Amino acid sequence: MKRVLLALIAGCNAATTPSITVAPIASSTASHEAAPRADGLYFDADAKGSCAVQGSWLACVGAEAVALRVESSERSLRPLDGSPPYLIESPGTLRTPLGVTLSRRDDPFLARALDRLSGRVFVRLDDKSLPTADAITMETPLLAAIDMTDHDDRTCRRGVLFPDPTWNRSIALGPVPPPPKPGEVGVRTFLLFDVKQGCDRPVEPHTRIRGAFGGVRLFADANGEPLGLTLEGYMYGSAWVVRGASQEMIDRMRTAAARALEHQAE
Repeated sequence: MKRVLLALIAGCNAATTPSITVAPIASSTASHEAAPRADGLYFDADAKGSCAVQGSWLACVGAEAVALRVESSERSLRPLDGSPPYLIESPGTLRTPLGVTLSRRDDPFLARALDRLSGRVFVRLDDKSLPTADAITMETPLLAAIDMTDHDDRTCRRGVLFPDPTWNRSIALGPVPPPPKPGEVGVRTFLLFDVKQGCDRPVEPHTRIRGAFGGVRLFADANGEPLGLTLEGYMYGSAWVVRGASQEMIDRMRTAAARALEHQAE
């Protein structure tokens, strides 16, 4: 397992991480059914800017970092402050207030995993693969409470788990990887951004984030059911499993993590 936990990713330190902002999406009852049509991960033409829409949360990274509380409808994500909306020009296209078109990257396996993330609690494994008191609690598919007080004495902080197949632009954006077959374990990459806010109060509706905890590999079965994750940064790494995971689940994740590292080294 140590071999996996020493994995590195380029550009995931606070000095090079682009700013990101998150904001809740306030949906009316009438528009609630239309809101999921916008769910997904969107990229601009050169993959330098992206937005994730998931349930009641919007997160964007890139040159223009925005934090907007919006009203969801079939045709737009409309800011409640009266600023220009994000237009849903088609089921897979968003147009930003600056006129930039973002196209959705359709990844059914990632969508299944995100649908199952809310409420999941991941606990860190120690060097003997035993669970510790450290925990990452997914309050929504994108918003997390990160408690690593058992590991490094820091207080619980909030973060955003942002889907990112480029891993902070260290990997070229290629085709969507195939989903795992039944009985197999699949992996998708994320960045875990630091909100720099404690867990003792709700995340502020307009929150600008600078810096990151690191890159994340999320492991899930073919149905998208999360098994665990690895949190990786410059010269460090840690493995986390779903709270209450059986030894069989831990072993499956260990094998999948080792394969992911071997693939990265190729």
